[in-house]
Amino acid sequence: ASGTFVARSLSYARAEHYEHTIALTSEQRRVYDVACTIWNELRALGKVVEELSMTKSTAMKVYWGSHQRFFKQVCSGKGEDRG
Repeated sequence: ASGTFVARSLSYARAEHYEHTIALTSEQRRVYDVACTIWNELRALGKVVEELSMTKSTAMKVYWGSHQRFFKQVCSGKGEDRG
């Protein structure tokens, strides 16, 4: 509950945003494409919702939260070589 209060009080005033374009190697692109395929297959597994005893809404929140964390890690890892 207290985390919600803190998150709502955040301000992006004077925040700066930088966008970096990073060229991927063929191996990095292959890994990314495989990851996308796996996540698409996970999304298509409607039976998992029933097995987890979750509502579809809750399951999709869990799915998209995990999806975003995963790809954030993948994208962050690809930029490590820049130093």
